[in-house]
Amino acid sequence: MEYIKKNFTDIIAWTGSASILSAYIFHKSEIIQNTNTLDIMNMYGSLAVGYICYLKKTWQPLFLNCSWFIVGLISLIKKNLFEI
Repeated sequence: MEYIKKNFTDIIAWTGSASILSAYIFHKSEIIQNTNTLDIMNMYGSLAVGYICYLKKTWQPLFLNCSWFIVGLISLIKKNLFEI
């Protein structure tokens, strides 16, 4: 059971990191034009990496990822409120 739990957190960490990196690459190369998608990718990535930081009690990157999540959330809310 411990083996499954360890691998599950590794999967979360790697998919979160890949999500943040992919969102950056998609934004810079203009592959994805929908900024809501990029915000969601950044939010998922920062939440996933933040979760791992919390489990490992690494507070500086946890603070950074919580901040990044809030930035993505505010961006998503502002864009969708003004589109209505």
